[in-house]
Amino acid sequence: CLASKSFYRAQDVSIEWSPMGHGVLIQAHTDVDATGTSYYGGTSLYLLVIDKNQTDCGSCSQIQLPKEGPIADAKWEPAKGEEFIIIAGTVPAIAAIYNLKGQLIYNFGAAHRNVISWSPHGRFLA
Repeated sequence: CLASKSFYRAQDVSIEWSPMGHGVLIQAHTDVDATGTSYYGGTSLYLLVIDKNQTDCGSCSQIQLPKEGPIADAKWEPAKGEEFIIIAGTVPAIAAIYNLKGQLIYNFGAAHRNVISWSPHGRFLA
């Protein structure tokens, strides 16, 4: 087993592999928000990391978003794929970078943004 996760309440999911193939970001979306805070449903983000030694199943964890609310975008750093960035929350949304363990590395703060664009070599971020 590489890694596995069941999504019982999700209506649809989007999957994005890391460039080196050792991690997967899974964004799950529900049409109805169980908490009643959003008319547009709810979103959550999961990180599946594959065990590089293939001695055990990989790990799966739900990422704590930098701000409650919808996920506008989530992208892997394109060079090594050991970090990813998320834009989440209602406008002004917060952008933050995380490592492969799902730990927050840097919070960019709140601003009006909804798209992540890395340069091809991963040195610049817009």
